[in-house]
Amino acid sequence: PKRVRYARYNAMAYDAKNIEFVVGNSLSRDIFKIASKYDVIFSDPARKPKEDERRLETLMPPPPRIMEIYGDKNYVFDLPPQISMEKIPADWEKEYISLNGKIKRLTTYSDELRECDRRAVSLPSGEEILAQDRDDGRYFTLSNELSYYLYIVDESLYYSSLLGKLEERYGINYLATGKRRTLATGEKLIESSFLKGFEVVMKSASIEEVIRELRREGVGKVTLRIDIDPGDYWKIRKRIESKLKGDKKGSLFRIGDYWVGARNVT
Repeated sequence: PKRVRYARYNAMAYDAKNIEFVVGNSLSRDIFKIASKYDVIFSDPARKPKEDERRLETLMPPPPRIMEIYGDKNYVFDLPPQISMEKIPADWEKEYISLNGKIKRLTTYSDELRECDRRAVSLPSGEEILAQDRDDGRYFTLSNELSYYLYIVDESLYYSSLLGKLEERYGINYLATGKRRTLATGEKLIESSFLKGFEVVMKSASIEEVIRELRREGVGKVTLRIDIDPGDYWKIRKRIESKLKGDKKGSLFRIGDYWVGARNVT
């Protein structure tokens, strides 16, 4: 009932009046009689708060069960973005949606609704990258060479296995990839909602050398973009900023054995 109440508010916001609201169990015969007349079945199943591995079968209701009951239809399922792509039917389109660079949603489309194999969408800009087949965009270049600019890559590209497509579009190389953070580098500043850019100030094995160079560049505030215990973040950041001076904003990265100091530019 609470979800239906939210849905009514959304309908009011969009002045949508051609909607029928029903509270019931989607696996029951009563709801089947109502919903089976439609061409498209959309489901946003609940998921367990904690789970070692996300699977279609543990969602509530499970998408395979919905398809078994409703039969030959066009389906749209909202799934946990963390679910392995290998556990999703290969003939579904997989749309990974991010907001301000962070992954938020995975929506899948079957049959007539499918337009491609995979798609990454960056909000709020709406910039898209897509692949038409399974292997398209999966392969990318890893490099040890840091260029003039450093980028944090939108998480939707990692989850959708479209890093190769981003490289192809913008001519970047990757320094590190992962669910927590993917970093890329390039010779010129690129304007894209898929890339948060930084101008490299200094790379060194010594964090003290990097801090001194940031100070000479007039950087007074620095964001730590490294793996760190959240409870220690501000203590470490304040200690570093006590050695800085200026009104510019910068960032501190750890890439392999090196520290990288950079100015924020986007």
